[in-house]
Amino acid sequence: MPRSMSEHIDSLTLRPSSHLIVVDDFLPSPVAASMRRAIDDHFATPDRHRPETHQLWNYWYVPGLYTYLRTQPEKIISRELVHVLMTTLENWARAHLGMDRLAWPYLSMYINGCRQGLHNDSENGRFGWVYSLTNDQRRTVGGETLVLRLDDYAARIHRAGAGADLYDLVAPKFNRLVIFDDRVPHGVQPVEGSYDPADARFVIHGHIKASGPRFLGGISQAAAQVAVNTLNEVLVPFQSGQAGSWHGPLCLRAKIRPDGSVSEVIRQVDRVMPIDGHRDDSRTAVRRALEAVQQLKFPPMQTDGELWLPIQFGPQLPA
Repeated sequence: MPRSMSEHIDSLTLRPSSHLIVVDDFLPSPVAASMRRAIDDHFATPDRHRPETHQLWNYWYVPGLYTYLRTQPEKIISRELVHVLMTTLENWARAHLGMDRLAWPYLSMYINGCRQGLHNDSENGRFGWVYSLTNDQRRTVGGETLVLRLDDYAARIHRAGAGADLYDLVAPKFNRLVIFDDRVPHGVQPVEGSYDPADARFVIHGHIKASGPRFLGGISQAAAQVAVNTLNEVLVPFQSGQAGSWHGPLCLRAKIRPDGSVSEVIRQVDRVMPIDGHRDDSRTAVRRALEAVQQLKFPPMQTDGELWLPIQFGPQLPA
């Protein structure tokens, strides 16, 4: 089973427009340790387990696709600790991805024989996330998150490739957060070895969506919303398919001067891709959005302001 990418991923730098982001030591060590201790306490003294405290796991088996156990994390870990994770992730996602709406997660356990086949979650979120509580010292192998490398597939199509040329493998290191584009096929490598839960792959996982524009500083919500509505009208041809078929999130931050003009537009996330056979390497949709935001004009204000703007090309996600 290929494992060569695990070491490479440890040094992966944060690239917000990448299909894959890895953040080590995501939570403060005492918080992560407390969460792991709750898992260990749950499985301790097995001779004293009772139905009301331990018949909590859903064995999710879909032939050829899913084999693992899952539950609601607050059934094993205190809700307060789960909220620390979710709040920290919400703040991180807002700062780095420009989106911060989180679905409530699952806690999943992978013992010997458990795996996830390749799939994507295009209708579940913009980004998937996986937070590992797996012990770094374990008597199992496998359990890496596998993410196909579709972004650079076209650049490699003219030559043979295998293994790390085609996908990334991210080891389930303790206190590691993995973020990936939900549209990209991904899975989990089979876990092999011990049946002891202490050696299992434990992860909390879910999805991230955009929650709409945010207005900071001197800008008023009413003035900002008028500008956003104007921008939406400009982008209709690109979002409706009239100017080619595009899909994916573009999250922008516009810095606004007191005179109401836009001084700078920052791309936090750019995952916009042509689809349905449409090819446009000049990325017209993104360029038009950047130009339109740069040209926005707001009423004068007493201080600088900011507009955080997630733009979605393609169908909206289910609520």
